Amino acid sequence: AMSSYQPLYPWSRDSDWNTLVEPTALTLDVTEIYGNAGESFHLTATVAPEDVTLPYVFWRSTDPEIATVDNDGVVTLHVSTSELEGNECRIIAETLYADAPIAVAGIGGDPELSVIDEIGADQAEKIDYSQPYDVYDLQGVLLGNSIEAVAPGFYIVRQGANTTKILK
Repeated sequence: AMSSYQPLYPWSRDSDWNTLVEPTALTLDVTEIYGNAGESFHLTATVAPEDVTLPYVFWRSTDPEIATVDNDGVVTLHVSTSELEGNECRIIAETLYADAPIAVAGIGGDPELSVIDEIGADQAEKIDYSQPYDVYDLQGVLLGNSIEAVAPGFYIVRQGANTTKILK
């Protein structure tokens, strides 16, 4: 007689373990940081819904010379924000999930004004965001002419002959 197959891992029998719950929102308790060089601030990220399968949050700074952030969301300023012109640096919180929302805190300014991470730096420098430009999704669908109007994610920005991929 054949013995019945018993999986080694109990969760392969348990339907709860097979359901991957992805985050629908990621929010920060603070979205703008002002202070002096040497000061530290603890940012708290909240992942929703509460039962996300892997609710880990990863932190990064867009300019570590201005501010750094550790794995717990503690931001340390290396420059006083009074010396900055707007959004030269942002702290970005993200999860393990590729298409999930990200959260951004601006150092010394409103993060919504320039939540643009340039990916192709040489090309991106040719885009003048004070002049008209078009924003496309990654499938090439024209979304509009302002990065402010789109949700966080990856986009293509085109201005004349110049095109770059950005992360908002």
